[in-house]
Amino acid sequence: MSYAVLKKVVLVSLMFYAASAWYAHFFAPNENLYPLFSWNLFSYIPNEVQTYTITILSYSHTVYNPPLAFDKKLFLLTSVNRSPNELIWEIGELGRALKAQDTDAIKRGRTLVETLFRGVPTRYEVYYATYDPLTHWETGAFKEMRSVGIIDTSVKP
Repeated sequence: MSYAVLKKVVLVSLMFYAASAWYAHFFAPNENLYPLFSWNLFSYIPNEVQTYTITILSYSHTVYNPPLAFDKKLFLLTSVNRSPNELIWEIGELGRALKAQDTDAIKRGRTLVETLFRGVPTRYEVYYATYDPLTHWETGAFKEMRSVGIIDTSVKP
């Protein structure tokens, strides 16, 4: 497809989309024009997430009240060149090991997660959390948090 034809196709597509938006706004304000404008698809998608997470109770002899959510504390993550998404699996493995009380898996999980703390004395709590992703993104709130265990890095497994 040549550049001139591509420009025309894009222009016609944008004009069609704009005309559809204009029509939806003035003549069908409460309707969805699938596939152009269809927000009610979100009501069919289950949006509840269940995962393990940690909160930091103390770090380097500083006690935090309320505890710090690990994904909001970038000072810890940037110092070890990691992102919160990289630790999700490690935290999940540690949470499952704590729930199953598997001591070997707990040791492996702690080793992976505690690289984040770089040997600094830290107390953290592992939770099994249920949340709505949009609500959590906007407010940081969880629907439910069940504690699986509290770990102190100064106490070796």
